[in-house]
Amino acid sequence: MEKLMRTLGSVLILIILIQGYSEAEGIPIFTVEQLQKIGRDPDYPINGSYYLANDIDATETQYWNNREGFRPIGRRDKQLFEGITGWVRKQFQFYCQEFEGTFDGKGHKISGLHIVPKKEEAEFIGLFALIGEKGCVRNLIIENVYIEDNDPLGISLLGTVAGENKGIIENVHTSGNLYGLSYIGGIVGGNYNEIKECSSSCNIKGEWAIGGISGKNTSSISHCSFSGTITPNHIISRAYEGIYMGGIIGSNYLEVGKISYCYSTGSIEGKEYIGGLVGVNSGEVFNCYATGSVKGVEFVGGFVGKNLGKINNCYSKGNVQGDNSVGGFVGQNVFDDRYQQWIGIIPYGTIINCYSTGKVEGKKDFGGFVGLNKPACTILSCFWDKETSTLDLSAGGVGKTTIEMMQQKTYEDEVWCFESIWKIDENNSYPYLIWEKENSKKQ
Repeated sequence: MEKLMRTLGSVLILIILIQGYSEAEGIPIFTVEQLQKIGRDPDYPINGSYYLANDIDATETQYWNNREGFRPIGRRDKQLFEGITGWVRKQFQFYCQEFEGTFDGKGHKISGLHIVPKKEEAEFIGLFALIGEKGCVRNLIIENVYIEDNDPLGISLLGTVAGENKGIIENVHTSGNLYGLSYIGGIVGGNYNEIKECSSSCNIKGEWAIGGISGKNTSSISHCSFSGTITPNHIISRAYEGIYMGGIIGSNYLEVGKISYCYSTGSIEGKEYIGGLVGVNSGEVFNCYATGSVKGVEFVGGFVGKNLGKINNCYSKGNVQGDNSVGGFVGQNVFDDRYQQWIGIIPYGTIINCYSTGKVEGKKDFGGFVGLNKPACTILSCFWDKETSTLDLSAGGVGKTTIEMMQQKTYEDEVWCFESIWKIDENNSYPYLIWEKENSKKQ
């Protein structure tokens, strides 16, 4: 009787706590089972407000659902597709419920989440399938995650937080292992709205459009970082593996894709369009840097593999290795007139106030700063270190000695701003971005 009374008392206290939490901040999530109920149980609506009440150990999910693991929040249950197979089934599966609520991790962790959908069962893969325009996920740590999409014919989007984001993701940090085919990111597979103040140290294997933060970006990514690895996967064949790979973004889209105040220290390896920060850029990148090693075959750069967009006030320090169109900063700086017939404009590669220092190895069209620069494209007030790169040739930029690269007058002559953007420790350092020191003070 005494034991029963203690149990009832504990249950009553828990109910009171839950009611108190719900009234103040939304619906509390205490367990991974409750997490799985979101969007599947009437008491856990897909547009509700949630927060983590404690850390959650989700390692048991590796045994769930015949080892498919956790089902992404918003993913339609497979029972809805019974009797439907092949291509038609795949089309139905893309109609997921978008998460239109808020999810506040309160700084807590979700550890050991396991997601391995069966072939033809995958679509949008992550903790959330799709985050809608009203959705928001913030203040969360997802560590030691394991996500694998092994469908060789799939066109899935895969990310630790979500397959696709149309809302806001803020202050989320991830680690673990991701495997798949296309559109893979340490935070999301595809971004269509805003990601800020996030980081990932995931090890990612994929074939195309792979990024440390997002596989593709058509909106805004700011104050984010990546410190993991990106390498090819072997799903289809070696002929296709490793295209559009970057430390922050695999593919940054024309005009709309904007990346700012981001950095990558991760190592990137692939085949074509491989960059320390972005694989292929036709949007805007400013006040960013990359220091990780980059290895590829064609269109390989310490910062961007192929640039058709705008890059301002950025630098790279990683070693770069490739065969064709290889640069310490950018592999190719080009334009593409095909866009004129599609959207009425021609994107021209523009690089201003940037530098690189990494060692560069190439066979054709390679250079200390840029491997190939097309006429009508702009490289203005840019430099590379001739000594550390081991090259005194480049299709653009100005080569300097190491000591010259560490002197402010080198850049002042070219109107670099050392009041609001750059700083330098005279004769002791290359220029660095002011926000870097401010960021290190916060950590």
